[in-house]
Amino acid sequence: MILAVIGFGIVIGRAVQIQGVRADALVEGARKQQRVTITIPVTRGSITDRNGHPLAQQVVAKTVMVHPAEVKDPELTATYIAQKLGYTKRKQVKAEAARILPALTAKVDQAIVPDCRQLTPEAAATIMEGDPPGLFLVDEPRRGYPFGPLASQVLGYTDIDLKGRPSGAGLEYTLDPVLTGHAGKLLEIQAPDGSPLERVTMARPHPGRNVELTIDQAIQSKVQSVLATTVRQFRAKSATAIVLQPKTGEILAMATAPSYNDNDVHSLKDFLEATRDRAVQDTYEPGSTFKVVTMAAALDAGVVYPQMKFNNLPYQIQVSDRVVHDDNPRGPVTLTAAQILQQSSNVGTVTIAQMVGKDLLSQWINRFGFGRVTALHAYGEQPGLVLPPDKWYGSSIGNIPIGQGISVTPIQMAAMYSAIANGGVLVEPHLVRQVQGAPPVKPTTRRIIRPTVDHELVNMLKGVVDTAAGTGVRAAIPGYTVAGKTGTAQKADGHGGYSHVNYVASFVGFFPANDPQAEVMVVVDSPRGTIFGGLVAAPAFQEIGTFLTQALSIKPDRAITPAE
Repeated sequence: MILAVIGFGIVIGRAVQIQGVRADALVEGARKQQRVTITIPVTRGSITDRNGHPLAQQVVAKTVMVHPAEVKDPELTATYIAQKLGYTKRKQVKAEAARILPALTAKVDQAIVPDCRQLTPEAAATIMEGDPPGLFLVDEPRRGYPFGPLASQVLGYTDIDLKGRPSGAGLEYTLDPVLTGHAGKLLEIQAPDGSPLERVTMARPHPGRNVELTIDQAIQSKVQSVLATTVRQFRAKSATAIVLQPKTGEILAMATAPSYNDNDVHSLKDFLEATRDRAVQDTYEPGSTFKVVTMAAALDAGVVYPQMKFNNLPYQIQVSDRVVHDDNPRGPVTLTAAQILQQSSNVGTVTIAQMVGKDLLSQWINRFGFGRVTALHAYGEQPGLVLPPDKWYGSSIGNIPIGQGISVTPIQMAAMYSAIANGGVLVEPHLVRQVQGAPPVKPTTRRIIRPTVDHELVNMLKGVVDTAAGTGVRAAIPGYTVAGKTGTAQKADGHGGYSHVNYVASFVGFFPANDPQAEVMVVVDSPRGTIFGGLVAAPAFQEIGTFLTQALSIKPDRAITPAE
């Protein structure tokens, strides 16, 4: 009887435990056995150029998997895989085999072989050609870039799971919410043996949307080719170029040299240096290309007019504790305001800046958008560095007006000159033309310069290229009137001074000058042999501009002279 009572008590206690204490957990366990939530994957949206050429898209890749129990000789198999992955040196093969070996000996049913995810079909076939025991292939989506190095810094990259955030970059990062889409969810009711009885859609899948850029693949390719040649010719650290249409704000090309192949981005050694989009992330002191800010402020205030003469301009002048001088030693000269800009006289520009004053000049710097990011809002875009007028030093009026003591990005300079090209109205530069399912992008516009002042500026900038004394004669395009400006600026040496070796050479211009169809900005970092923008960047502008006349069917606006 005692045993019966004890047994009965155990049964009652067990029943209370099951129905009371563990009831919720057991019910949940039963549901999990009967109900399975299945994620419905979606395709990441494609990125195309303005003509529909795919620049980034989802492709099918191969991943090498392993059934560890079926591997006969794990060490030999690991060495075999390492060699098939391209490792040739003994130490490299040994190190890679050591990384692979744990997956081949793991106590699991199957595992991913390290460094063998998202391989090209050809690379995967190379590994499988020996029919190694235990290895097998599965399909896996991968982000593919059909043109490889084309616009790689602009496009950016995703992580290995095709996510642009948080570890991606470029447009893949900024457009990630649009490109990613939303995975669907499916509830499957299963029988005790695991066979499906019913499926209920809990959330519909929404594939990522495609994005059409303003980039033109052919123009982008040409620009990258010219930049690569420029870097090699002048042994420069890097070069950057932007091509845009002033009237629409559409960026037709935005390139950096050296470039890299986006398909191999995760295997790059100097990863951060190679992938940086210098057009928006690099800041530099612009030098003489910045002088149009000073001239615009002076013209608008009526302080000067284009033909106003400045008599006996010396070779150098003292501004507080700083001596400002022109590029080449000379005696006193008389120059008009237009000639000061055309010949890029530092002394003349500073003289005009002193007439304008720091407060008004600072207003115009802000008016052009310096010191803040552009409407592009690109990944990693920098605002540059602009001192407010109350922080100016005594010598600031002697260096800021000529483009020193201030840092800008190439896209900021390109935006300023596009406003000048477009009659004084800035159409904000942009890269996205249209997102699938949304209306075309309509950029914001704002007037910066009065039409009469802008007309004077354009005529002055023409002289930079088409007059013998102009600094940009090498930018001339036969049959077209070009307006533009050269820039040559010393780089900061990191110790409070300026380098006497490293310079930034640049040229920015547009054509035809009276009806601009294209603007080109070229910046070359640390060229060797020669440092001047008129000799380094202007020829690159000329080659790119000549190509654009054909690519965009731009009609000539003047006769070709015999000299051309």
